[in-house]
Amino acid sequence: MNDKVFGELAFQYGWRRKEVFNIWGSESEVTLVVSGSEGKEILETQRDAYKNYLANKDKIVQEIEKAIYEFYLSVVDEYRDMLEDEADELAPYVESSLDMKPLVTPIEIVILKMKDTQEIGFIFECTWDIDAGLAVRIEDGEIVEVGDQTIAL
Repeated sequence: MNDKVFGELAFQYGWRRKEVFNIWGSESEVTLVVSGSEGKEILETQRDAYKNYLANKDKIVQEIEKAIYEFYLSVVDEYRDMLEDEADELAPYVESSLDMKPLVTPIEIVILKMKDTQEIGFIFECTWDIDAGLAVRIEDGEIVEVGDQTIAL
């Protein structure tokens, strides 16, 4: 499908294509996922969410970096206790947001299918929780939650 905002998309459990995402000064190739069903229209709220993200990308990414850092500070001791011998490697103490760079890898940007709100989930792999990962959910341009990947699906 060739969408007027998202461009060329292929269907595989949602409409998908590759996209470059820059966080902590590094570019990563991620999968852009537009939630939906094959044969169904993409909602205008989804297009608006993506356009808003593109128009405010630098500000949003800075807010994501800060939110992930603050979230990590709130959970690092709990994970260090669980990880025991691997704590220094997988859940080290950090001094700044930039220290998160080797701990977090972006994998997907999910444009959620909502009729009345513009919602985007940013999904990451993280060293301290390889099973549940990490996500940041944005609603109408504001970060509303940081947690495991289920908050963004």
